[in-house]
Amino acid sequence: MTKLRARLALTACFTTVFLAVAGSAGAQDAAQAKCRASLAKNTNKYLKAVVGAVTKCHLARDNGSIAESTDCNDPSTADSAGKLPTLRAKAQASMIKACQDSLGSPVPGILAMYARCPSPSETSDDGGATAGIDGVSELAACLLDLQEDVSTLMTTDVLGLPDEPVGEAGKDCRAAVAKGLAKAVVTIGKERAKCQKGADKLGGPIEYDCVDQDPSGKIDAAVDALAAAVTAACVPTGGSDFEQLQSIDRFGLCADRPAQLVDCIANKGALLYGSGLIATAYELPDTCRAGGLRRTGHARIGSQLTGSSLSAGYNGLAHAIDLNDAFHDAVDLDCNEDCSSCAVSLDARKDQPDSFCRCVNDSSISCDVVNGPDTDDCPALDNRCRCFFGPPLPVSVSSAPTCEPVLIMADYEGTTDVNTGELDQKTLVSALIHLGEVVDRPCPTCEGDVTPNDGVRDGECLGGARDGQPCDTNGVHSTFGSHSHDCQPPPVKNISGGSGLLLDFNFTTTQDVLPYNLPCDDPGEMCPCRVCSGDNSIGCNDDSFCAANGAGTCTAGGGAGVHPNACDNLDCGADGFCTEGPVRTYCDGKTHADGRGYITCTTDADCFAHDAGTCSDFQELRCFTNPVVAEGESGFLGQVLGTAACIGLTSNTAINLASGLPSAVRVILDTDTEVRCASDPDVVYAPPTGANCP
Repeated sequence: MTKLRARLALTACFTTVFLAVAGSAGAQDAAQAKCRASLAKNTNKYLKAVVGAVTKCHLARDNGSIAESTDCNDPSTADSAGKLPTLRAKAQASMIKACQDSLGSPVPGILAMYARCPSPSETSDDGGATAGIDGVSELAACLLDLQEDVSTLMTTDVLGLPDEPVGEAGKDCRAAVAKGLAKAVVTIGKERAKCQKGADKLGGPIEYDCVDQDPSGKIDAAVDALAAAVTAACVPTGGSDFEQLQSIDRFGLCADRPAQLVDCIANKGALLYGSGLIATAYELPDTCRAGGLRRTGHARIGSQLTGSSLSAGYNGLAHAIDLNDAFHDAVDLDCNEDCSSCAVSLDARKDQPDSFCRCVNDSSISCDVVNGPDTDDCPALDNRCRCFFGPPLPVSVSSAPTCEPVLIMADYEGTTDVNTGELDQKTLVSALIHLGEVVDRPCPTCEGDVTPNDGVRDGECLGGARDGQPCDTNGVHSTFGSHSHDCQPPPVKNISGGSGLLLDFNFTTTQDVLPYNLPCDDPGEMCPCRVCSGDNSIGCNDDSFCAANGAGTCTAGGGAGVHPNACDNLDCGADGFCTEGPVRTYCDGKTHADGRGYITCTTDADCFAHDAGTCSDFQELRCFTNPVVAEGESGFLGQVLGTAACIGLTSNTAINLASGLPSAVRVILDTDTEVRCASDPDVVYAPPTGANCP
């Protein structure tokens, strides 16, 4: 864009703002405009120093110049030269000088735009008379804290902190990302501040009018340059699709696919965080503007590489089970003022293409009642509505395939911090265990659908209750194909009772621990789970879950027996593998995406029966450690949710023996997360205040 075109565009921007507020009451004066300009200039200048220190630290860490234990996303740690405290003090002094008179009183009308300091800096305004911002000094401290704390969230989300050397290609990639991210975020702040300064000079009210403005085109240019740098430096040439995925994964960034990587770094990392940070200089609202979460659950191997997996059973055969990739989940939020504690509840998304609540009588019909009658939406013959945590899950263990729809039995409960991504969510679910179709296609599949989760049913169910009928894919399994809420298994194959196997999941971004506090069937040993004396389909770790469901006490056993593991000498290593064996043998002709076999065998004949090669795939047996631990991880752009619980018995002896039930179950679920505005769920919220929300 030429300088003339830039000036014309800038003038048009200011004129538009001026016309919108012309004649309105409360037009700001020169002192107010000067204060706002100082707040923006100094916060952005300090942000530049903070991100610069973090970037420099990451480059040094990747090059091996500083210890791997260094947390470069922490500005105080990254600032090895100790420059940030001095720069912060100067910025704070400048803001105070510009925003209060000689007697120390705030410029009239200014503090009205700054109600309270939001998460993750919500304690910055606790020093005054109220739980909010009481003066210019407190305002300045809050704004500078936000630059530090939010930049930590941003770089943790985008750059991560690899725990292994990233190699030469990784160094080049991460350097390009770090430098480009820093430049884009600072450019966004500088250009929005320039736009707002021009608008303020026209005498409009004290508002933030440049939330999405880019009059000179420099923001677009910086974000485009970042996207181009990511593509050039981070996307390997040659090799298979999976090899490319593995290469990018080693760099430790926020995604593994080229398109996902550009979107995550440029469109979400830079634009969302950059837009949100500069907005804090102009307003800090008295309410939280976040209204919901949209989550995409990722498999261990799928559209990106993650730690997601499901492990169940004491015998280790059903451990590290892959989940369906890219299934959708949605949450409504009811937040406190600073977004640090938001109550979560389920959002059924009935009228949306990716709805996951369906009528029992016809799974192609969307509904919005969690596990109950829905007379408005569902056919009269059986008007129950069921909500699903992902499409049916295919599991194939020891030549015993099962198809497992996971029902959400009650509304979500818990809280989340919108800006940090910390979450604790109680999710009562039930696994409806069905005998599978065949060993290499346990669940009905959705064949031929073009675009998952778009609501367009251009696929066709293969097998199941709606065999041959239209479907839209809702998740893809790396081994067993595409699955859909439309394509449920036939009810006649259910071996878990009408209500399934009840599971008390408590998803967390911290750590969920299941202790070994119950007697095993092995003398002298302790185990994590038994079943309720009044209902052996309910697994339990203590009496409370049984009592809550009217099912007696946590004292019964049965099934494959109550054992700590199937390791030789019961010796399970800290890595979750049996220390002394045994080694299991699998067919080498039918394997998971990572090469692991899933059909157990003793001779080649066992494999020939399934057209699955030879009995030559040897694998160490997995096991649960004592205690069972599920690790989560918080983040604004994505979360890792972990939970550990107990699973009871099916009515099928062969399945119980094959899977090692009753026992513990552990789920690790890696998700991409989008926070949505309360005022318009189609708008993605920019942290930490949602200034872009309509």
